[in-house]
Amino acid sequence: MFVGGNNAGKSTVVKGLLLLVDFLKNSRTSFNENPKFRFDGPESHDVNIDTFRRALCWNTDEKEITFTAVVDDFEIEVCIYSPKDVKKEDVAFADVKYFKVFDKETSINLDFQFTETDDNFGVTVNTPKRSYNLKPQKDFWSDNLPDVVSYLSGLNIPYYDYGFVDKNDDKIRKDLMKSYDSQLNDIKERFMKAISKIHIEYIYSHDAGQRILYNKKDENDYVSKSIHEFYNQRITSKAPLGKDFVCKWLKRFCKVDDYRITNIQGEAYQFELKSEGKWVNLADMGRGAIQVVTLLVRVASIIKKYEKDDVLFNLMDDSEAPIVLVEEPEQNLHPALQSLLTEMFYDVYKQYGIRFIIETHSEYLVRKSQVLVKEKIKGKEFSIENNPFNVYFFDNEEGPYEMIYRENGRFSNEFKTSFYDEAADLAFKLF
Repeated sequence: MFVGGNNAGKSTVVKGLLLLVDFLKNSRTSFNENPKFRFDGPESHDVNIDTFRRALCWNTDEKEITFTAVVDDFEIEVCIYSPKDVKKEDVAFADVKYFKVFDKETSINLDFQFTETDDNFGVTVNTPKRSYNLKPQKDFWSDNLPDVVSYLSGLNIPYYDYGFVDKNDDKIRKDLMKSYDSQLNDIKERFMKAISKIHIEYIYSHDAGQRILYNKKDENDYVSKSIHEFYNQRITSKAPLGKDFVCKWLKRFCKVDDYRITNIQGEAYQFELKSEGKWVNLADMGRGAIQVVTLLVRVASIIKKYEKDDVLFNLMDDSEAPIVLVEEPEQNLHPALQSLLTEMFYDVYKQYGIRFIIETHSEYLVRKSQVLVKEKIKGKEFSIENNPFNVYFFDNEEGPYEMIYRENGRFSNEFKTSFYDEAADLAFKLF
Protein backbone atom coordinates (compact mmCIF):
# COMPACT_ATOMS: atom_id res chain seq x y z
CA MET A 1 0.00 0.00 0.00
CA PHE A 2 1.22 3.47 -0.94
CA VAL A 3 -0.08 6.10 1.50
CA GLY A 4 0.71 9.73 2.16
CA GLY A 5 -0.34 13.27 1.40
CA ASN A 6 -1.34 14.76 -1.92
CA ASN A 7 1.50 15.52 -4.33
CA ALA A 8 3.86 13.28 -2.37
CA GLY A 9 4.75 11.07 -5.37
CA LYS A 10 2.47 8.03 -5.08
CA SER A 11 0.99 8.40 -8.57
CA THR A 12 4.43 9.23 -9.96
CA VAL A 13 5.76 5.83 -8.91
CA VAL A 14 2.71 3.99 -10.26
CA LYS A 15 2.73 5.75 -13.63
CA GLY A 16 6.50 5.54 -13.92
CA LEU A 17 6.28 1.78 -13.43
CA LEU A 18 3.61 1.47 -16.14
CA LEU A 19 5.63 3.52 -18.63
CA LEU A 20 8.90 1.67 -17.94
CA VAL A 21 7.32 -1.77 -18.35
CA ASP A 22 5.62 -0.63 -21.55
CA PHE A 23 8.99 0.56 -22.88
CA LEU A 24 10.78 -2.69 -21.99
CA LYS A 25 8.10 -4.86 -23.56
CA ASN A 26 7.12 -2.93 -26.65
CA SER A 27 9.80 -0.47 -27.79
CA ARG A 28 11.19 -0.82 -31.29
CA THR A 29 14.53 0.73 -32.06
CA SER A 30 17.67 0.69 -34.18
CA PHE A 31 21.27 1.28 -33.20
CA ASN A 32 21.45 3.81 -36.05
CA GLU A 33 19.07 6.18 -34.30
CA ASN A 34 17.97 7.12 -30.82
CA PRO A 35 15.33 4.72 -29.54
CA LYS A 36 12.05 6.31 -28.47
CA PHE A 37 10.47 6.20 -25.04
CA ARG A 38 6.78 6.60 -25.79
CA PHE A 39 3.99 7.99 -23.62
CA ASP A 40 1.26 6.64 -25.91
CA GLY A 41 2.36 3.02 -26.12
CA PRO A 42 0.06 -0.04 -26.19
CA GLU A 43 -0.22 -0.25 -22.41
CA SER A 44 0.17 3.41 -21.44
CA HIS A 45 -3.04 4.99 -22.74
CA ASP A 46 -4.60 5.01 -19.26
CA VAL A 47 -1.62 6.74 -17.64
CA ASN A 48 -2.83 10.13 -18.92
CA ILE A 49 0.58 11.75 -19.23
CA ASP A 50 0.69 11.75 -23.06
CA THR A 51 3.68 14.07 -23.62
CA PHE A 52 7.28 14.47 -22.48
CA ARG A 53 6.56 17.96 -21.16
CA ARG A 54 3.85 16.63 -18.84
CA ALA A 55 6.15 13.84 -17.69
CA LEU A 56 8.74 16.34 -16.48
CA CYS A 57 8.51 17.54 -12.90
CA TRP A 58 6.80 20.94 -13.08
CA ASN A 59 9.09 22.66 -10.56
CA THR A 60 12.49 21.72 -12.00
CA ASP A 61 14.57 22.88 -14.95
CA GLU A 62 15.90 19.38 -15.61
CA LYS A 63 15.26 18.00 -19.09
CA GLU A 64 16.05 14.38 -18.31
CA ILE A 65 14.17 11.62 -16.47
CA THR A 66 15.86 8.49 -15.13
CA PHE A 67 14.00 5.27 -14.38
CA THR A 68 15.57 2.55 -12.24
CA ALA A 69 14.16 -0.88 -11.45
CA VAL A 70 15.24 -4.32 -10.31
CA VAL A 71 13.91 -7.38 -12.15
CA ASP A 72 15.20 -10.70 -10.86
CA ASP A 73 19.02 -10.53 -11.05
CA PHE A 74 19.03 -7.42 -13.21
CA GLU A 75 19.34 -3.78 -12.20
CA ILE A 76 17.93 -1.64 -15.01
CA GLU A 77 18.46 2.07 -15.60
CA VAL A 78 16.93 4.06 -18.46
CA CYS A 79 17.60 7.77 -19.00
CA ILE A 80 15.38 9.75 -21.38
CA TYR A 81 15.73 13.34 -22.52
CA SER A 82 14.11 16.01 -24.68
CA PRO A 83 13.59 14.75 -28.23
CA LYS A 84 16.12 15.85 -30.84
CA ASP A 85 15.04 18.25 -33.56
CA VAL A 86 11.85 19.08 -31.68
CA LYS A 87 11.44 22.65 -30.49
CA LYS A 88 8.87 21.77 -27.85
CA GLU A 89 8.51 18.88 -25.47
CA ASP A 90 4.79 18.58 -26.30
CA VAL A 91 5.34 15.32 -28.15
CA ALA A 92 4.33 11.81 -27.22
CA PHE A 93 7.89 10.49 -26.91
CA ALA A 94 11.38 11.19 -25.61
CA ASP A 95 14.78 10.04 -26.84
CA VAL A 96 16.72 7.46 -24.84
CA LYS A 97 20.13 8.72 -23.71
CA TYR A 98 21.33 5.43 -22.28
CA PHE A 99 20.04 2.02 -21.24
CA LYS A 100 22.04 0.11 -18.60
CA VAL A 101 21.68 -3.47 -17.43
CA PHE A 102 23.72 -4.79 -14.51
CA ASP A 103 23.63 -8.55 -14.02
CA LYS A 104 24.20 -9.32 -10.34
CA GLU A 105 24.84 -12.98 -11.08
CA THR A 106 27.91 -12.37 -13.26
CA SER A 107 28.74 -8.79 -12.11
CA ILE A 108 28.72 -7.78 -15.78
CA ASN A 109 27.37 -4.32 -16.58
CA LEU A 110 26.06 -3.54 -20.08
CA ASP A 111 25.93 0.16 -20.87
CA PHE A 112 24.08 1.00 -24.10
CA GLN A 113 24.76 4.60 -25.13
CA PHE A 114 22.63 6.34 -27.74
CA THR A 115 24.16 9.82 -27.79
CA GLU A 116 25.54 11.33 -30.97
CA THR A 117 29.16 11.31 -29.79
CA ASP A 118 31.03 8.56 -31.63
CA ASP A 119 33.09 7.77 -28.54
CA ASN A 120 29.95 6.98 -26.57
CA PHE A 121 27.82 5.34 -29.24
CA GLY A 122 27.68 1.58 -28.82
CA VAL A 123 27.81 -0.85 -25.91
CA THR A 124 30.31 -0.77 -23.06
CA VAL A 125 30.75 -4.03 -21.18
CA ASN A 126 32.24 -3.78 -17.71
CA THR A 127 33.26 -7.08 -16.18
CA PRO A 128 34.98 -7.82 -12.86
CA LYS A 129 38.30 -8.02 -14.76
CA ARG A 130 38.11 -5.69 -17.76
CA SER A 131 36.16 -2.98 -19.51
CA TYR A 132 35.71 -2.94 -23.28
CA ASN A 133 33.47 -1.35 -25.87
CA LEU A 134 31.40 -3.08 -28.54
CA LYS A 135 30.96 -1.01 -31.67
CA PRO A 136 28.04 -2.16 -33.85
CA GLN A 137 28.75 -2.61 -37.53
CA LYS A 138 26.40 -0.26 -39.35
CA ASP A 139 25.40 -2.79 -42.04
CA PHE A 140 24.29 -5.22 -39.37
CA TRP A 141 22.23 -2.59 -37.55
CA SER A 142 20.54 -1.19 -40.67
CA ASP A 143 17.25 -2.94 -39.86
CA ASN A 144 15.16 -2.14 -36.79
CA LEU A 145 15.52 -4.55 -33.95
CA PRO A 146 12.23 -6.12 -32.86
CA ASP A 147 12.24 -4.73 -29.32
CA VAL A 148 14.41 -3.32 -26.60
CA VAL A 149 15.46 -6.68 -25.22
CA SER A 150 17.01 -7.42 -28.60
CA TYR A 151 19.85 -5.14 -27.56
CA LEU A 152 20.99 -8.16 -25.63
CA SER A 153 20.20 -10.70 -28.35
CA GLY A 154 22.49 -8.64 -30.61
CA LEU A 155 25.43 -9.29 -28.32
CA ASN A 156 26.76 -12.04 -30.51
CA ILE A 157 30.54 -11.90 -30.71
CA PRO A 158 31.03 -12.30 -34.50
CA TYR A 159 28.95 -9.22 -35.28
CA TYR A 160 31.12 -6.75 -33.38
CA ASP A 161 34.36 -4.91 -33.95
CA TYR A 162 36.02 -4.89 -30.54
CA GLY A 163 37.86 -1.94 -29.09
CA PHE A 164 39.60 -3.45 -26.10
CA VAL A 165 41.66 -1.57 -23.58
CA ASP A 166 44.72 -3.43 -24.82
CA LYS A 167 44.10 -3.24 -28.56
CA ASN A 168 47.41 -4.80 -29.64
CA ASP A 169 47.09 -7.99 -27.71
CA ASP A 170 45.44 -10.51 -30.06
CA LYS A 171 45.60 -13.28 -27.47
CA ILE A 172 43.53 -11.21 -25.01
CA ARG A 173 41.10 -10.52 -27.82
CA LYS A 174 40.64 -14.19 -28.66
CA ASP A 175 40.46 -15.31 -25.04
CA LEU A 176 37.83 -12.72 -24.20
CA MET A 177 35.75 -13.67 -27.24
CA LYS A 178 35.66 -17.27 -26.07
CA SER A 179 35.11 -16.41 -22.41
CA TYR A 180 32.28 -13.93 -22.77
CA ASP A 181 30.43 -15.36 -25.76
CA SER A 182 28.55 -17.90 -23.62
CA GLN A 183 28.17 -15.45 -20.73
CA LEU A 184 26.57 -12.79 -22.92
CA ASN A 185 24.21 -15.31 -24.45
CA ASP A 186 23.25 -16.50 -20.98
CA ILE A 187 22.62 -12.89 -19.87
CA LYS A 188 20.50 -12.32 -22.97
CA GLU A 189 18.30 -15.37 -22.33
CA ARG A 190 17.84 -14.65 -18.62
CA PHE A 191 17.11 -10.98 -19.24
CA MET A 192 14.52 -11.68 -21.94
CA LYS A 193 12.84 -14.23 -19.67
CA ALA A 194 12.78 -11.78 -16.75
CA ILE A 195 11.15 -9.05 -18.88
CA SER A 196 8.66 -11.33 -20.62
CA LYS A 197 7.23 -12.63 -17.36
CA ILE A 198 6.31 -9.18 -16.03
CA HIS A 199 2.52 -8.77 -16.10
CA ILE A 200 1.03 -5.45 -15.02
CA GLU A 201 -2.69 -4.61 -14.78
CA TYR A 202 -4.01 -1.16 -13.91
CA ILE A 203 -7.30 -0.31 -12.18
CA TYR A 204 -7.29 3.45 -12.14
CA SER A 205 -9.42 5.98 -10.30
CA HIS A 206 -12.70 6.55 -12.11
CA ASP A 207 -16.16 8.03 -11.86
CA ALA A 208 -18.91 5.73 -10.58
CA GLY A 209 -21.58 7.05 -12.95
CA GLN A 210 -25.15 5.96 -12.24
CA ARG A 211 -26.46 4.71 -15.59
CA ILE A 212 -29.41 2.47 -16.35
CA LEU A 213 -27.58 1.10 -19.39
CA TYR A 214 -23.83 0.85 -19.96
CA ASN A 215 -22.86 1.48 -23.57
CA LYS A 216 -20.38 -1.15 -24.74
CA LYS A 217 -18.78 1.33 -27.17
CA ASP A 218 -18.17 4.05 -24.59
CA GLU A 219 -14.38 3.91 -24.26
CA ASN A 220 -14.37 6.94 -21.96
CA ASP A 221 -16.49 5.28 -19.25
CA TYR A 222 -14.44 2.89 -17.12
CA VAL A 223 -17.49 1.14 -15.66
CA SER A 224 -18.85 0.38 -19.15
CA LYS A 225 -15.45 -0.87 -20.31
CA SER A 226 -15.10 -3.12 -17.25
CA ILE A 227 -18.57 -4.65 -17.62
CA HIS A 228 -18.02 -5.18 -21.35
CA GLU A 229 -14.73 -7.02 -20.78
CA PHE A 230 -16.25 -9.04 -17.94
CA TYR A 231 -19.25 -10.03 -20.08
CA ASN A 232 -17.04 -11.10 -22.97
CA GLN A 233 -14.99 -13.31 -20.66
CA ARG A 234 -18.12 -15.48 -20.36
CA ILE A 235 -17.74 -15.66 -16.61
CA THR A 236 -20.75 -17.71 -15.52
CA SER A 237 -21.74 -19.89 -12.59
CA LYS A 238 -20.06 -22.78 -14.40
CA ALA A 239 -16.73 -21.02 -14.47
CA PRO A 240 -14.68 -22.26 -11.51
CA LEU A 241 -13.02 -18.95 -10.81
CA GLY A 242 -15.50 -16.28 -11.79
CA LYS A 243 -19.06 -16.01 -10.58
CA ASP A 244 -18.50 -17.60 -7.18
CA PHE A 245 -15.78 -15.05 -6.44
CA VAL A 246 -17.96 -12.10 -7.49
CA CYS A 247 -21.02 -13.33 -5.59
CA LYS A 248 -19.01 -14.04 -2.44
CA TRP A 249 -17.75 -10.50 -2.20
CA LEU A 250 -20.91 -8.81 -3.46
CA LYS A 251 -22.70 -10.45 -0.57
CA ARG A 252 -20.19 -9.12 1.93
CA PHE A 253 -19.99 -5.62 0.45
CA CYS A 254 -23.58 -5.03 -0.69
CA LYS A 255 -25.63 -7.77 1.00
CA VAL A 256 -26.89 -9.09 -2.32
CA ASP A 257 -27.24 -12.71 -3.39
CA ASP A 258 -26.65 -12.67 -7.12
CA TYR A 259 -26.10 -10.56 -10.20
CA ARG A 260 -27.03 -10.72 -13.86
CA ILE A 261 -25.96 -8.89 -17.01
CA THR A 262 -28.39 -8.44 -19.88
CA ASN A 263 -27.07 -7.64 -23.34
CA ILE A 264 -29.42 -5.08 -24.92
CA GLN A 265 -29.39 -5.65 -28.70
CA GLY A 266 -25.61 -5.84 -28.77
CA GLU A 267 -25.30 -2.14 -27.96
CA ALA A 268 -25.42 -1.87 -24.16
CA TYR A 269 -25.56 -3.82 -20.92
CA GLN A 270 -27.95 -3.76 -18.02
CA PHE A 271 -26.36 -4.81 -14.73
CA GLU A 272 -28.73 -5.94 -11.96
CA LEU A 273 -28.25 -7.17 -8.40
CA LYS A 274 -30.57 -9.54 -6.55
CA SER A 275 -31.44 -8.18 -3.11
CA GLU A 276 -34.05 -9.78 -0.84
CA GLY A 277 -35.45 -11.76 -3.76
CA LYS A 278 -35.85 -8.73 -6.06
CA TRP A 279 -33.73 -7.65 -9.00
CA VAL A 280 -32.51 -4.07 -8.66
CA ASN A 281 -30.70 -2.03 -11.31
CA LEU A 282 -27.11 -1.26 -10.33
CA ALA A 283 -27.77 2.46 -10.83
CA ASP A 284 -30.36 2.33 -8.03
CA MET A 285 -27.89 0.81 -5.56
CA GLY A 286 -25.78 3.96 -5.26
CA ARG A 287 -22.25 4.96 -6.15
CA GLY A 288 -20.67 2.75 -3.50
CA ALA A 289 -22.19 -0.35 -5.06
CA ILE A 290 -21.06 0.76 -8.52
CA GLN A 291 -17.51 1.23 -7.20
CA VAL A 292 -17.52 -2.27 -5.66
CA VAL A 293 -19.02 -3.93 -8.74
CA THR A 294 -16.48 -2.29 -11.03
CA LEU A 295 -13.58 -3.41 -8.84
CA LEU A 296 -14.88 -6.98 -8.50
CA VAL A 297 -15.62 -7.53 -12.21
CA ARG A 298 -12.24 -6.05 -13.09
CA VAL A 299 -10.40 -8.37 -10.66
CA ALA A 300 -12.48 -11.35 -11.86
CA SER A 301 -11.55 -10.53 -15.46
CA ILE A 302 -7.86 -10.45 -14.50
CA ILE A 303 -8.19 -13.84 -12.79
CA LYS A 304 -9.85 -15.21 -15.92
CA LYS A 305 -7.17 -13.68 -18.15
CA TYR A 306 -4.46 -15.73 -16.42
CA GLU A 307 -6.49 -18.93 -16.52
CA LYS A 308 -6.08 -21.52 -19.25
CA ASP A 309 -8.38 -24.43 -20.05
CA ASP A 310 -10.49 -23.64 -16.97
CA VAL A 311 -7.53 -24.38 -14.74
CA LEU A 312 -5.86 -21.55 -12.88
CA PHE A 313 -2.13 -21.45 -13.33
CA ASN A 314 -0.12 -21.58 -10.15
CA LEU A 315 0.12 -17.81 -10.02
CA MET A 316 2.49 -17.99 -7.09
CA ASP A 317 5.04 -18.96 -9.73
CA ASP A 318 6.72 -15.65 -10.54
CA SER A 319 6.56 -16.39 -14.25
CA GLU A 320 2.79 -16.10 -14.20
CA ALA A 321 1.76 -13.89 -11.28
CA PRO A 322 0.47 -10.47 -12.36
CA ILE A 323 0.82 -7.28 -10.36
CA VAL A 324 -2.37 -5.22 -10.21
CA LEU A 325 -2.04 -1.49 -9.60
CA VAL A 326 -5.18 -0.13 -7.92
CA GLU A 327 -5.75 3.60 -7.58
CA GLU A 328 -7.92 4.83 -4.68
CA PRO A 329 -10.29 1.84 -4.43
CA GLU A 330 -11.96 3.42 -1.37
CA GLN A 331 -13.88 6.02 -3.40
CA ASN A 332 -17.55 6.32 -2.39
CA LEU A 333 -17.22 3.60 0.25
CA HIS A 334 -18.26 3.66 3.90
CA PRO A 335 -15.28 3.26 6.32
CA ALA A 336 -16.36 -0.29 7.20
CA LEU A 337 -16.32 -1.23 3.52
CA GLN A 338 -12.96 0.44 3.02
CA SER A 339 -11.65 -1.86 5.74
CA LEU A 340 -13.24 -4.85 3.97
CA LEU A 341 -11.27 -4.05 0.82
CA THR A 342 -8.10 -5.16 2.60
CA GLU A 343 -9.66 -8.57 3.30
CA MET A 344 -10.71 -8.92 -0.33
CA PHE A 345 -7.25 -8.07 -1.67
CA TYR A 346 -5.62 -10.52 0.72
CA ASP A 347 -8.15 -13.23 -0.24
CA VAL A 348 -7.33 -12.82 -3.94
CA TYR A 349 -3.59 -12.91 -3.18
CA LYS A 350 -3.95 -16.02 -1.03
CA GLN A 351 -6.18 -17.93 -3.48
CA TYR A 352 -4.76 -16.86 -6.82
CA GLY A 353 -1.31 -15.44 -6.10
CA ILE A 354 -2.21 -12.08 -7.64
CA ARG A 355 -0.21 -9.24 -6.07
CA PHE A 356 -1.47 -5.69 -5.58
CA ILE A 357 0.05 -2.24 -5.35
CA ILE A 358 -2.66 -0.05 -3.84
CA GLU A 359 -2.48 3.72 -3.88
CA THR A 360 -4.80 4.95 -1.13
CA HIS A 361 -5.67 7.76 1.26
CA SER A 362 -7.71 5.43 3.47
CA GLU A 363 -6.39 4.79 6.96
CA TYR A 364 -8.99 2.01 7.25
CA LEU A 365 -7.22 -0.11 4.61
CA VAL A 366 -3.95 0.25 6.51
CA ARG A 367 -5.51 -0.33 9.94
CA LYS A 368 -7.20 -3.50 8.68
CA SER A 369 -3.87 -4.80 7.37
CA GLN A 370 -2.44 -4.36 10.88
CA VAL A 371 -5.32 -6.36 12.36
CA LEU A 372 -4.88 -9.10 9.76
CA VAL A 373 -1.14 -9.30 10.43
CA LYS A 374 -1.79 -9.81 14.12
CA GLU A 375 -4.55 -12.39 13.54
CA LYS A 376 -2.73 -14.36 10.83
CA ILE A 377 0.54 -14.50 12.77
CA LYS A 378 -1.35 -15.66 15.87
CA GLY A 379 -3.12 -18.29 13.71
CA LYS A 380 0.25 -19.29 12.19
CA GLU A 381 -1.01 -18.56 8.67
CA PHE A 382 2.18 -16.62 8.10
CA SER A 383 5.03 -15.18 10.17
CA ILE A 384 6.43 -11.68 10.46
CA GLU A 385 9.27 -12.76 8.14
CA ASN A 386 6.91 -13.64 5.26
CA ASN A 387 4.20 -11.11 6.04
CA PRO A 388 2.60 -10.34 2.65
CA PHE A 389 1.63 -6.79 3.63
CA ASN A 390 3.88 -3.80 3.00
CA VAL A 391 3.04 -0.15 3.63
CA TYR A 392 5.12 2.68 2.20
CA PHE A 393 4.52 6.18 3.48
CA PHE A 394 5.27 8.99 1.02
CA ASP A 395 6.46 11.95 3.04
CA ASN A 396 6.31 15.26 1.17
CA GLU A 397 9.71 16.34 2.48
CA GLU A 398 11.73 13.17 3.07
CA GLY A 399 10.29 10.90 0.36
CA PRO A 400 8.88 7.38 0.75
CA TYR A 401 9.88 4.97 3.50
CA GLU A 402 8.59 1.57 4.61
CA MET A 403 6.47 1.12 7.71
CA ILE A 404 7.74 -1.86 9.73
CA TYR A 405 5.13 -4.30 11.11
CA ARG A 406 5.56 -5.98 14.47
CA GLU A 407 4.00 -9.31 15.39
CA ASN A 408 1.26 -7.53 17.35
CA GLY A 409 0.22 -5.70 14.17
CA ARG A 410 1.55 -2.33 15.28
CA PHE A 411 4.25 -0.43 13.44
CA SER A 412 7.67 -0.08 15.02
CA ASN A 413 8.11 3.32 13.32
CA GLU A 414 5.76 6.26 12.90
CA PHE A 415 4.13 8.30 10.17
CA LYS A 416 6.15 11.52 10.24
CA THR A 417 3.28 13.69 9.06
CA SER A 418 -0.45 13.55 9.65
CA PHE A 419 -2.14 10.33 8.55
CA TYR A 420 -3.63 8.43 11.46
CA ASP A 421 -3.76 11.40 13.78
CA GLU A 422 -6.19 13.72 11.97
CA ALA A 423 -9.35 12.21 13.53
CA ALA A 424 -7.67 12.05 16.94
CA ASP A 425 -6.62 15.71 16.70
CA LEU A 426 -10.16 16.81 15.88
CA ALA A 427 -11.58 14.73 18.73
CA PHE A 428 -9.07 16.28 21.13
CA LYS A 429 -10.00 19.80 19.99
CA LEU A 430 -13.69 18.98 20.41
CA PHE A 431 -13.03 17.65 23.90
